[in-house]
Amino acid sequence: MAAQAYAKEKDYTRARRHYLHVETPEEFGILLMEVASSEGYPGEADLFIAQAVLQLLVLKQRTYALDLYNIYTQAHPAFRDKEGPPYKDAPLLNFLWFLLHSAETGHAEVFSCLMQHYAPVIQRDPSFQQYLAKIGEYYFRIAPSQSSSGGLFGLLGGANGFLSELFEPQSASVTTSSPNQCAVVEDLD
Repeated sequence: MAAQAYAKEKDYTRARRHYLHVETPEEFGILLMEVASSEGYPGEADLFIAQAVLQLLVLKQRTYALDLYNIYTQAHPAFRDKEGPPYKDAPLLNFLWFLLHSAETGHAEVFSCLMQHYAPVIQRDPSFQQYLAKIGEYYFRIAPSQSSSGGLFGLLGGANGFLSELFEPQSASVTTSSPNQCAVVEDLD
């Protein structure tokens, strides 16, 4: 398999792209842990699983994304000994867990509350907003907004070939609900 060959060569970018399209969550999880430990900074382990989970959701692979999330969080040294989900000190992992489960129900209000409550952690990676706009469209029937300039999405799509492969050229953003509708999300984190 190409993903395994690229992983063996430590060509992590190509390996990740291939693992997104073959449902082998155990192998993909191992690769993500290896990349996080060799190329990431301390405290960034959650970013590696977040990007993969969001990309899989964009590819409409919710079950694969959930399996990968579970494998990664149960095996990664930074998370395996912690009680969760939800995790006491890992808001991005909590966001992903809630997102993965709410994607099954498709309730737009829950998605909007998650986006509002977890806005600070979502902003840690500029690509997350583009992924989440597509996820909102696919799983929660939230219409994307259009921008004639292409905005940040146009910039990222041109600079990152992976985004160009996943998305058509349009800008999208997600709206949020009022604060009183999100009380349940705040209580859970």
